[in-house]
Amino acid sequence: MAMTVSAMPSATKDKYSLADPAPITVIILSRNRPLYLWACLDSLYRYTRHPARFILVDNASEDPLIHEVVTGFERREMFDTVEWHAENDPKRVLKAVRAY
Repeated sequence: MAMTVSAMPSATKDKYSLADPAPITVIILSRNRPLYLWACLDSLYRYTRHPARFILVDNASEDPLIHEVVTGFERREMFDTVEWHAENDPKRVLKAVRAY
């Protein structure tokens, strides 16, 4: 069921309009695999039509190409935040979701 402007809570109406929707947050967790990361970021950059905040969380990548891939997309001002971590933590994605 679609929500009309009159059915939205007033705080939501004041903050966002239907013409200017609230941005979604996309958290990208990466570790090595620069070609896959590039393909993922390129698709998000080209095809995202809804306002979005992109958060990249690197989980201790050892491949130096990761930094080059991220730098290329940082030049396009794609990311809201980039987090570089020194150690791999399998629970990092949960921590990122809770933080954002």
